[in-house]
Amino acid sequence: MDNLPRPPRSLRDRKSSINQQNNIISNSNNISPNLSNNSSSYLEEIEKNENPNNSKVLNNTEVEENKDEPIIEEKISKPKVTVLNIRKNSTAELKEKLEKEREIINTQLKETIKKEIKKVEEVVEEAKEEINEVKQKTINKINKTSQKIINYTVNKIETFVDKTKDLLLFFIFRKRKTKKVLIKYSDLVKKNIEFLDYQNKSLVKGVDINSPNYEKIFLSNVIKDVRYCERFVRDIPPNTQGIYANKNLSDIFKNIKDRDIYRFIDYIYNNPDNFVGKKYKFSEAFATWIVKKSHEI
Repeated sequence: MDNLPRPPRSLRDRKSSINQQNNIISNSNNISPNLSNNSSSYLEEIEKNENPNNSKVLNNTEVEENKDEPIIEEKISKPKVTVLNIRKNSTAELKEKLEKEREIINTQLKETIKKEIKKVEEVVEEAKEEINEVKQKTINKINKTSQKIINYTVNKIETFVDKTKDLLLFFIFRKRKTKKVLIKYSDLVKKNIEFLDYQNKSLVKGVDINSPNYEKIFLSNVIKDVRYCERFVRDIPPNTQGIYANKNLSDIFKNIKDRDIYRFIDYIYNNPDNFVGKKYKFSEAFATWIVKKSHEI
């Protein structure tokens, strides 16, 4: 027996599949009696419920005994079956929950958006303030720079004009010398017209009127006096016409020159009535003449 040949693989596989089928059939026959009893009782209950009249079935002997009695059919009420629409109800509840959650989320989202908008507005306002500050600083710098440029240009123009005027006046006075002599301060003193400095002191002291130094001392003292008094005439409005038109008295007093002094002296010499026998401060009389009478020469 030990030396018998081994069967081929196909026969062995077929035998194992037959054994598996037999095991399945044997397992199905071993089902518990309780399960079969339960299924049979459940089927009987369904058959009873499906009877349309739900009436009691009588045997032959009972029919004979109750022949004379009226037959009353006992109706058995059909049990009501409540179908729970679990799916439908759960869907409705889910919709309600979703709607509520959506409303809550929308409310929270709106509040969050409002807060963010407020923050953005605050940032924008701060940015506007910073921009305005930078803008104002830039404008101030530009104004200062432009003012410096304007002042520099005006000073250059005034210097050029003054030089041009000096040349013109030189030629004019050179021609006039043949016709008219230059009036000096000593000529006013000879007419009893004298001026004082800002301290009410005489402009020329201890010098003979006929001395060649008399006029030099007068010019030196009067120019110092006028330049000192520049601080008192800063707020006086300028003349709008004549050779000093729209020029500030402060600038005229700072840059006082010999020709300005002699223009004033020439006017006083030709209009002495209000000055004879009186002693005015030179700076006050000179400022009054520039503002009110300088355009008459």
